Order: sequence, then structure tokens, then C-alpha cells
Amino acid sequence: VRESLPDMQRLVPEGYRLTVLFDQSRFIEQALKEVRSAAVIGGALAVLVLLVFLRDLRSTVINATSIPLSVLFAFMAMYRLDVSLNIMSLGGLTLGVGMLVDNAIVVLESIFRKRQEGFGLKAAAVGGTSEVGGAVVASTLTTVAVFLPIIFVEGIAGALFGDMAITVTLSLVASLLVAVTLIPMLSSIGAGGGAKVSASGSDADVEFPLGALSRAYDRLLRGALRWRWITVLVAAAVFALALAGVSRLQTALIPEISEGEFYFEATMPEGTPVEATDRAIRAMAVPLVSNPDVEVYYSTAGSRLVSGGMSLSTTAEHYGQLNVV
Repeated sequence: VRESLPDMQRLVPEGYRLTVLFDQSRFIEQALKEVRSAAVIGGALAVLVLLVFLRDLRSTVINATSIPLSVLFAFMAMYRLDVSLNIMSLGGLTLGVGMLVDNAIVVLESIFRKRQEGFGLKAAAVGGTSEVGGAVVASTLTTVAVFLPIIFVEGIAGALFGDMAITVTLSLVASLLVAVTLIPMLSSIGAGGGAKVSASGSDADVEFPLGALSRAYDRLLRGALRWRWITVLVAAAVFALALAGVSRLQTALIPEISEGEFYFEATMPEGTPVEATDRAIRAMAVPLVSNPDVEVYYSTAGSRLVSGGMSLSTTAEHYGQLNVV
């Protein structure tokens, strides 16, 4: 339509010009752009967190490979399932990006521990993956079991969240395959034998990779184990507060969103001629002329429109509407 406007402009009478009044594609393009950027930023932050915790570039790179490979696998499956790149499907990928590295972290940590015990590269890769393979599969399937049933929901809820459930499920299954196949293979590449480490009998000799944070967590964990009943009571109290808070939450079908467009409805006294209604609407539009945030505004007199001009509503000479973009 945009490309055809210059040709259509030559067909209208002198002194008239064609202007796009309602264009929902702007909102769609902006929303998709924001979701895509959120996914990229989320993936970058996930890799950064890995680097901070692992403090090893090679392990971070190995783990990070699970993100693009899982997303590419999800894209391939989406193509076969006729799922488009929409707000919900991209939102599902964004939601799953942080979870894509979970399986890889568990597998890589198990392999690293086998290396510290003196195993060779290949033996550590096989032994470490086999040791946690069942747990990794089970943890992934529990998450899939939450999202997968949404695919079969009917009605508006199914239309809204079906694509998101598909993309989350596909990306998680892909991350599982990457974690139990590619991660061990990459971990087995390299040279050198096992690095045997000596076990320390004193807790004071344990090195905490995150310094004060790890030491504080260690004290908190020991306190929770020492005062078991207090820990259980605190957890029960927090759970009760959460249940009480649910009743205070408001409900809605979908959250309110701003498309950068709004309109004013004007109702004059019955019997007002359409010319008087038009003058009133034009007077309402005067402040919009000098407002830099207004891209375009348009008015109708003699009828009221719905959804930015998508469908006609009640028609009467004393009805008017002012639309602002």
C-alpha cells in the first residue's frame, strides 16, 4: 500500500493529498524489533553470567554454543510447523534463551569434576555426561511438561500462547540434545591428561570462587540446616503471604498496550447540524497543530468510528470523533 501511494496520488483531484491515517504495521514492526533486541541482549547477558561464574573462557564458549544452535533448531522446526515470527513466538524464544544454557552448565560442570579427579578428556566427557544425563533429561522434561499442553488449548488463550509454547518447547528440546551430544564432544577436544587435585579435609581450605558472596551463602545454608524448623516456618509464612497476595491482583485478558494512537469522541446535543459538530471537532484539534509529538490527526463529523477507523459505528449528525497519531 505504501509503495502504491505515489501512483494513487496522481489520480486524486488537484489540491488533495493522500495520507496514511491508520497503519497498525508500525506497531507490529516496533514490537517485533523490541522482542528481537531483548532476545539478543538476554543471550549476551547469559554468556556474561557464565563467564563471571565459570571464570574460564573455553568453558564459557562451549556453553554459549548451545544458545545459537538451539535457536536455529527452533527456527527450522517452526518453519516445518508453519509458525511465524510473531510477538508470541519471539517472546517464547526470549523466555527460553536463559534456560538454553542450563543443561549445558550441568553437563560441563560434571565433566570438569571428572577431569579434576584425574580422568582423561574423553573419559571425563563420557563419564561426566552419563552421570548427570538422567537428571538433565528429567529437569528439561518437567519444564516441557508445563509448556507443551498449552499447544492444545483452544480459543483465544490457545491463539495467544500456542506459538510461545511451541517455541519454548522446541528450544528446550534442542538445548537438551546439544547438552548431551555437542557439549561432551567439544569438552573432549584438546590435549593434556587429567589434572589430579588433592581433597582437603578442612572447610577453611575450600576456595570460594565468588568470595564474600559464596561465604555468605555458605553461612546461610549452614544456618538453615541448623535451624530446620525455623526455616520451614519461614517458608510456610512466605507461601501464605503469596497466597494472600494473589487475591489482591487484578485480572485482565491481555495487558494494556500503547500503540501511539488515541481518539476523542464528541457527542453534541441531539438536533445539532453536522456543520456545527464539525466546527466543535476542529476547535478541539487546535492544540494539536503545534504539538511536536503529534504525527497526524484527523476528524470525522456525523459519525463515530471504532478502532482507529477500522469499522463504522453509530451514524448521526451530532456525533464526532478526533483521532490522534
